[in-house]
Amino acid sequence: LRNLGKDLSAPALAARANLGVRHFSRRFKASFGVTPAAYVERLRLDEARKRLTMKRHNIKSVAASVGYASADAFGRAFERRFGIRPSHYEKQFG
Repeated sequence: LRNLGKDLSAPALAARANLGVRHFSRRFKASFGVTPAAYVERLRLDEARKRLTMKRHNIKSVAASVGYASADAFGRAFERRFGIRPSHYEKQFG
């Protein structure tokens, strides 16, 4: 969770595991039941949801801290996963 802002793409993870991307992706999915991208997105969004409830964070800083390049991309992913916009979540639970 400390590295959510870093490059966690399949090629980067495969290189760290010293495997080819396709081989890494197949082994990852066999072990975890989801693709590396889906797993990383789940981790990022779950952590973002926690951070949105803290008063010291705003949506833009949360998005950047969990590895999203823009608040818009973060907002779309958050809404797709939780069915609510980050701003509404922050107002409701923050």
